[in-house]
Amino acid sequence: MKLFERDEPEVTKAAEVKIPVEPPRKDDATMSTKTEHKPAQTPASSSSTARDGLSVIGKTLFVKGEVEAAEDMLVEGRVEGAIKHTANQLTIGVSGVVNADIDAKNLVIEGTVEGNIVGAESVVIKDSADVRGNVYTGRISIADGAQFSGTVDMDLSKSPKH
Repeated sequence: MKLFERDEPEVTKAAEVKIPVEPPRKDDATMSTKTEHKPAQTPASSSSTARDGLSVIGKTLFVKGEVEAAEDMLVEGRVEGAIKHTANQLTIGVSGVVNADIDAKNLVIEGTVEGNIVGAESVVIKDSADVRGNVYTGRISIADGAQFSGTVDMDLSKSPKH
């Protein structure tokens, strides 16, 4: 009778999976201080839906420098520097951490932002958000439970970009 012996689990090797990666095109930006993001087919945060033309900075990405995008964008990773967004909506997701000045048409913040914010049309600060900085926009919504420290100026002519 074997009292203290254990059956050892059978160990199997993990299968090697190769994922094809397209080589960068000439018009793709490199990771320099100025980065433009191309569309990604990635699921969006719980408050957004995945759609064509959505750029995503994923949870494991860290971008330092200037980010420019001309399509809807979701930030779930970290960004330091500046974000200039000219498409309809920029979303800082729940896991997004942004230490940058932001210039966008419509901005939805679910994560953490530190820096000045210019929302040409609107800024929505969700209940999960933590925002530290001045906001310049024509329309603003701050959900009950959101953390906000800064000023709100609804006269866009006073924004830093003017």
